[in-house]
Amino acid sequence: PDFALRRDVPSRLWKACFYNRINELRSRATKERGRMKKSIKRSDKDAAGRHRQAVEDVERSLKKFLGEAMALYNYLISQYEQKLLNAVDGDDDDEEDDDGNHKGKGKKSSMSSGTSGSTPVILSNSKSGRGLFDPNKDDVFAIARKEQQSKNKTKNKKNEGQSDGSSDEDDNYNDNDNDDENKVPAALVPILYKLLLFLGDLQRYAMEHEEATECYTKASRLAPGRGNPYNQLAVVAQVSEQNLQAHPLTAVALYWYCRSLLADEAFETSESNMERLFVMNQKWVAENIAAGTDGGIVDTISGGGAGAGGGAGNDDASEMTEAASTSHMSRGSRWSNNRNRKAQLEANRAAKSAMSRKFLAQFVDVHYDVRNLTKAIE
Repeated sequence: PDFALRRDVPSRLWKACFYNRINELRSRATKERGRMKKSIKRSDKDAAGRHRQAVEDVERSLKKFLGEAMALYNYLISQYEQKLLNAVDGDDDDEEDDDGNHKGKGKKSSMSSGTSGSTPVILSNSKSGRGLFDPNKDDVFAIARKEQQSKNKTKNKKNEGQSDGSSDEDDNYNDNDNDDENKVPAALVPILYKLLLFLGDLQRYAMEHEEATECYTKASRLAPGRGNPYNQLAVVAQVSEQNLQAHPLTAVALYWYCRSLLADEAFETSESNMERLFVMNQKWVAENIAAGTDGGIVDTISGGGAGAGGGAGNDDASEMTEAASTSHMSRGSRWSNNRNRKAQLEANRAAKSAMSRKFLAQFVDVHYDVRNLTKAIE
């Protein structure tokens, strides 16, 4: 891990093997869609059909490529997570199961910062040192490691006994040496952080927004002082709302952009992304609130009604058909009432969603005004 981080292997692997190829395929798909639209405007069905087929082929290739890339990154992340857990637990086993997966972390590593024979790895460039999570300085992980070390020490004493003739001074020396060896290798967290970001990008390209959000959230926990994961969470919130017509997420995106810019290591791209968010939201407000529309939600609730009677002018036949029709009308009335009740619930939910969407859009728009006013004053 230490060598991989110093050589920036995760970023090189991502850009050379995946990022460039994904951009190429997405660019080809965009060009073919543009050509298809032009062919449709010209009423050239043959050309439109060829370009539509080309779009489908490119999208199929992109989907397959993304699937293969996600499989690789899932494997890498699982391996690094296992290394991290094993380092914390002090597990010393290096056995493999039937599938070739390591059960333990193997030989204790000496790559942690400050250990002899290793190259120190800077976890963060931020002044406060909160750029990346450091398990060696976290109280929870430290307690877990010491508990595990105590258990291992007790177990070894029971198995081997204390008749080795070692002095108390030697025991203290060995304990201190084990503390250094049991430190989590410094490169594990930075590499795992990058792998999670790259996997989140792959899942975002594949429109797997929930999975992408989970990856970015994990990355933010590993790097609470870096703004990049928060920016990606904001992007997912925007894309989810635009493509899936999900619940209003404009305010959620604004929150993540603010977190990104206020982090110890701010992600400067969030500034321009947030500006685009404000402009798009202001346009929506102008079209759906200032113009007096309902945002596409029409609150129409169909009224109930039994639809019975039907024989007001047929007094002669009413006595013969009344008994037979009463049961049928009763069933029809119940079915009609249930349908009307369901329609009313759906209309109420739609109305609440529209009200929530309007409120949050205005909430974001107010912050845009405050931001512009602050800039003008400065």
